[in-house]
Amino acid sequence: MNFIALTTALLVFLLSALPFKPAEEFKLEIEYKFKARPMVENSFINLTETQLEKEKRAAGGNPLPYLIIHVSFLQLSDKEVKVRCIDNTNKNRLSRKAELNRKYTIDLGFTDDIKDRVTPHEYTFFLISDDKEETSRIVLLIEPDGSFMVNGSRRGKF
Repeated sequence: MNFIALTTALLVFLLSALPFKPAEEFKLEIEYKFKARPMVENSFINLTETQLEKEKRAAGGNPLPYLIIHVSFLQLSDKEVKVRCIDNTNKNRLSRKAELNRKYTIDLGFTDDIKDRVTPHEYTFFLISDDKEETSRIVLLIEPDGSFMVNGSRRGKF
């Protein structure tokens, strides 16, 4: 009896999962550049700061790898009228009208911070209908080893 209930629950979950937007319907561009970390004042002592965080804070001025992504849509269905992006902390990063060939830019930050999980490392773009229902999604994930994943497939490494 428990097996049937578990199977039914699993089937409902799998059928209700929001589908990924097909890779041929969107374009993802990565802007990888070097940027100096802003200098932070050293006149205070933070007792909760780790050694790694202290070294990063003190490294200001040295150029470090920095990541920006641009997403544009090559095809949109009639239902897809709005695009919204949230990060893994559930912070809203973007909310705009969905348009063909328009670049939507998300500033991810320093790659070391992303890999060390100091800043968000996962971004989900939702395409939304007029009824405010999510129709499809694009999931960008940066693994701790620097692997860049798009909808579960590996696209490179930083």
